Amino acid sequence: QNQPHPLQTQQYFGGQYDNDIDYYNRSQSPPQSPPQSPQNYSTRFAVDPRQVTRSPSYGRSGELSRNRSMIRPERHRPRPTMINNQHHRTASIDPNQSQTNPQQQGPSRLSRYGSNGSHHKKKVKKDLFADFHFWPFFAKVATFWAPSFIISKCGMRDPLVRQAWREKVTLCMIIIFICLLLAILTFGLRPALCPEDTSSRAAYSIRQDNNSLVKVVRDDVLIYGKIYNFSLVQSYLSQVNNITMNTNFKGVDLSPLFDNTNGACARYDALVSKNITATCKVEDPYSPGIFLQAADGNCLPTPKIQSSGSLAYEWFDILPNNINPRPFLIVYNNAVINITQYAINNVPYFGTDLHRILGKVVAKDGTQLLNSRAQYKTAMNCIERRYAAGVLSTQTIGCFATNIIMLVSLAVILAVIVIRFVMAIVFSWFMSSKLTKVVKTKDGLQVKGDPLYTIMLVTCYSEGEAGLRTTMDSLASTEYSDKHKLFCVIADGLIKGEGNKKTTPDICLDLIELPPDIPDPEPCSYIAIADGEKQFNMAKVYAGHYTKDNHRVPVILIVKVGSEKEQTTPKPGNRGKRDSQIILMSFFQHVYWNDRFTELDYELFWKIYYLMGVTADKFELILMVDADTEVAPTSLTYMVSAMKTDPKIMGLCGETRIANKTASWVSAIQVFEYFISHHLGKAFESVFGGVTCLPGCFCMYRLKAPKEDQWIPILSNPDVVSEYQQNIVTTLHSKNLLLLGEDRYLSTLMLRSFPKRKMMFVPEAMCHTVVPDEFSVLLSQRRRWINSTVHNLLELVLVSDLCGIACLSMQFMVMLELIGTVVLPAAICFTILLILMTILTKDAQVIPLLLLGAVLGLPGVLIVITTRKVVYVMWMIVYLLALPIWNFVLPVYAYWHFDDFSWGETRKVSGDDGGDDHGKKAGVFDTSMIVMKKWEDWERERRCMTLKKLPLRNSIKTGSSEASSRTAVDRNNQHQRQQGNRHLVSDPTLVPPKPLYANSGSNRSSHEHEYQQNPYPHQQPYPASQSQSSLLSHGGSGESLNSTPSSRGRVSPFATPMIEQNTNFFPPHNFTSGGPSSPPPQTSSSSRRNLLPFEARQSVPMQFPPPRHDSG
Repeated sequence: QNQPHPLQTQQYFGGQYDNDIDYYNRSQSPPQSPPQSPQNYSTRFAVDPRQVTRSPSYGRSGELSRNRSMIRPERHRPRPTMINNQHHRTASIDPNQSQTNPQQQGPSRLSRYGSNGSHHKKKVKKDLFADFHFWPFFAKVATFWAPSFIISKCGMRDPLVRQAWREKVTLCMIIIFICLLLAILTFGLRPALCPEDTSSRAAYSIRQDNNSLVKVVRDDVLIYGKIYNFSLVQSYLSQVNNITMNTNFKGVDLSPLFDNTNGACARYDALVSKNITATCKVEDPYSPGIFLQAADGNCLPTPKIQSSGSLAYEWFDILPNNINPRPFLIVYNNAVINITQYAINNVPYFGTDLHRILGKVVAKDGTQLLNSRAQYKTAMNCIERRYAAGVLSTQTIGCFATNIIMLVSLAVILAVIVIRFVMAIVFSWFMSSKLTKVVKTKDGLQVKGDPLYTIMLVTCYSEGEAGLRTTMDSLASTEYSDKHKLFCVIADGLIKGEGNKKTTPDICLDLIELPPDIPDPEPCSYIAIADGEKQFNMAKVYAGHYTKDNHRVPVILIVKVGSEKEQTTPKPGNRGKRDSQIILMSFFQHVYWNDRFTELDYELFWKIYYLMGVTADKFELILMVDADTEVAPTSLTYMVSAMKTDPKIMGLCGETRIANKTASWVSAIQVFEYFISHHLGKAFESVFGGVTCLPGCFCMYRLKAPKEDQWIPILSNPDVVSEYQQNIVTTLHSKNLLLLGEDRYLSTLMLRSFPKRKMMFVPEAMCHTVVPDEFSVLLSQRRRWINSTVHNLLELVLVSDLCGIACLSMQFMVMLELIGTVVLPAAICFTILLILMTILTKDAQVIPLLLLGAVLGLPGVLIVITTRKVVYVMWMIVYLLALPIWNFVLPVYAYWHFDDFSWGETRKVSGDDGGDDHGKKAGVFDTSMIVMKKWEDWERERRCMTLKKLPLRNSIKTGSSEASSRTAVDRNNQHQRQQGNRHLVSDPTLVPPKPLYANSGSNRSSHEHEYQQNPYPHQQPYPASQSQSSLLSHGGSGESLNSTPSSRGRVSPFATPMIEQNTNFFPPHNFTSGGPSSPPPQTSSSSRRNLLPFEARQSVPMQFPPPRHDSG
């Protein structure tokens, strides 16, 4: 009762029915059709359904009707589409370009015609730049050096293949450029802005706490202010000049021994004795009178040895101090000059004026005064070279800028790491437990309050029986109420997995329990996600149950069988996982908005009601699970509870753990990666309600959400469905989004369409999946994941409505994640180089090492704090050992295969090379093959065909058989409108079905329901004779449906049943209104009167005629 009330117009059957079952208007003219919504529904024209009224001639006289179930979708401002394929829309089909069927008028034809049947053509001024897109043009410019005729010679003859190659090369060039920028930032910025002679400086002295100075004792030697390694200088003097230098000279200034003037002092040396200007010897500090000098007494040239830095002086070293009470040091152009020897000689050989000035600027900066005259500059050139002692310990602008850039980079990255770490802990300790509110019952954990109807979508492709059984067993065994969950298994084509003995649809059929009297369903047409003739696809819909222990869960099995032309191809009916998801998404969009149904939509609608006792618009949640995933028993309860606790949550996921941890080294290196991606990445994003990727193997979305006292579409939102069902993808960017990473792209679409809603992570909900245990399979899988991640982040970084502002926003975090993803190869190379430099040169790079320690160490701390499972520390070590594979091998391989859109070694199919990407065009799509009608039109035709024992739906076959069938349908419809429907009352086959769940007493578990195999003993649920039912085959092998599941033949895509399968899908009688979460109706064996659990809001219950035969 806490749920919002449905709309007053939410109903499937309108009007009051008298005892004659006046289903149609008794006038001679056809009934007036209700206003039709356009094929591509624009939410801008949505109106408040509370203000929608039915026409007096439509519904009040007994006409079938159904109105919308939704209100205006949430939208903040108009947004451009994420993929610029405006002229490539699945449903945008021009009827002028295809054959149309004259038997289908108005809403029964897929077209752009308006409700009045006219095609409005507006004259639009052509924009010369309408079809111009920057990215393809930029890719061509960047690869100008590779002409098309040369690329064609390499095997790329298709223009789209050549364009994809150009875009791949352009992306690789951009990635290389970003990696070079990172290299410059790491290794080149300091040498460029702060050269080695200014950055590597050694202090002359150290100031103690009492302000006294202590001279630094060093093992190096000084030569004109430069620091040289003692061993190198010792070896140089011994080998080149035959001079032996003992260890007494460590830390001594050897400048007088060398001549550093290079002729700058020649004019001054000629005026005075050489002994005055240069002594060319150095006295031993521990043996007075013993000098280090050349044999001829001349000065030596400056040694050609690489210095390790410069001696740096602070101002307190230049001023008088306890080490040197009277220092003769002056500062000139940031260089420190020691004129002690000049002061001792006291000879003004540089001139009297300069001699006097040098005395004034002792212990001062004399740069300005000494540069005042040209003759002073000439003399200072000699003085600086001969008496250089070091440099002033000041920071240049370049060094200052370098330090600022490095510190800011460190602060930002370290802040991001620490914030992610802290927020993950906050979510684990305080927030996650508040998401789920469950109660313990005898049936296990249950949702607090009324459960929500949930569809469990299982998409399968080439999985084996063991994997499918494991998945369905786990889902059926979940503690969530069986009354409120429905399996929807979609087999993506008639596929036989490698190593399987049966096709995947046959394996699925063997697992489920089908009612024995239901014939093999006919294929139903629908619009698939493909290009060309493959847009037309057909699927069979099976309805049954899956039993596991005391759980009996309804199952809808959809098998894509393809068209008749495809039956000779390797994979008939296969359209990809995205097409499987779109089948349900578009179905619920049509249901909620009362849009036109395809044949498949109508088949799904009635079979869902047949199994569940409620119509499809009662479902609010959809759980998406891959067919190799094992779900924990409490997972579904926790996920539904989170959805119910916070209506703002539009999607969530649980924790995915690895089932085959120790299968090989390939699976072992993935354990910690899976753990940290959930408990660090998704936990942090959940704090802000913006999980950027809900894994397709285990996630849940909200189909519709309550808002105030109304409903709004979420996953079934027309904007989301329209974007997600793009059928023509031509650029590399769109193919990576739609063909490789459809799960992540759907998450991106949801965040983009609903930036104010939440995407969450529920750690209590867990599942186990089988990961690749061979390196080739891992390579193919991660190629798809990495490439789709890059392209999805490129889209998500443009969404400005995400939580936060500027650097404190999810958009900034997404940008950092994008940059971090593309620079992974360079980052691991730089890390290894940094470690080697630290070990070999003993020059520790403190800042990068601290950053590296934080990146690698904090996840280990997170493990201990959140899970307290020390075993994951071992898995972390295994992961770190494999870092070169994660950060170099896999990304480089993925980037170079940007234009590979196949699944490679993943999910191999028998007899297939795995190169199909579902994006290739073949043939032309004929729109006349698709029939789309409103629900009431399908229902009117079904009832009419039931009476006349004609085929229910229009045949997909062309030619005379199709025309005759449709002509018969039209004649029959006209006959019904003229003669009325009085014979309906006397038809004994029109018996309303009883619900499948019967009331068996309060002592029965919510999972144990009495299944009514045949509610009416003297009638079959499907009115077929005994001879007919015995001939109905489940497949093409001719076996009876009464045979065991293991004996059934394989799925035959075009088996023709003896009778129509939907005869029993007749609306029950005498239904009343129910609550938004009404349970399935309780039926007594002594009564034939059923309560239809539709949300029909009427003051007077609708009256259906009682059946002619009473079972009671």
